[in-house]
Amino acid sequence: MKRFVASLALVTLMITAPIAAAESMPDFGSDSGDYANDGECDDPRFAGDGMTSTPLLDEDIKADATDCKEAWSSGTLHLVGASKPAADVTEPDFGEDDSMFANDGECDDPRFSGKGMTSTALLDSDKMSDATDCRAAWQAGKLQWATAPAKDVDFGDDDSMFAEDGECDDPRFIGDGMTDTTLLESDRLHDASDCQTAYQKGTIRLK
Repeated sequence: MKRFVASLALVTLMITAPIAAAESMPDFGSDSGDYANDGECDDPRFAGDGMTSTPLLDEDIKADATDCKEAWSSGTLHLVGASKPAADVTEPDFGEDDSMFANDGECDDPRFSGKGMTSTALLDSDKMSDATDCRAAWQAGKLQWATAPAKDVDFGDDDSMFAEDGECDDPRFIGDGMTDTTLLESDRLHDASDCQTAYQKGTIRLK
């Protein structure tokens, strides 16, 4: 009897496992994009080694099915913001719902771009202040970083004499998170902790 139950459980697992995998498969759409079938995924909902190295366009969302599906199946692609293995890309810190435009169904955080964004002017004061809207758009694949994700930026080390003082001193960056003192070429790539923290908060960006 125990052997029969064990065999039944194994059969059930074999039947349901493909179903579960199929349910987790994204909707790749069609091959209607201008860059379809070129061997690279151009859909900005994804990230990974299977992606094109050219700029991503919103019009290619669900429009490069064959390329993206092949890359997904080979393990070189994952949904942006979703759980993934080697890429180690984590969901952004969306902050709070402090913006006057929070919870209106559109993302107003200027750190992002995509179809989930508002069509009105973006304000620096809305950084990390429209969490619910932006998180929903991100998880729906309608949002991506307006700048390169922190994982793609080489912040260097903390060898600067101004390292870990709460301000970025690396002259490659600009923004409110920068030091108000004179920037020095000698600090290039040498204030990693401060600059990475500010970059992830959206208070600095690469020039």
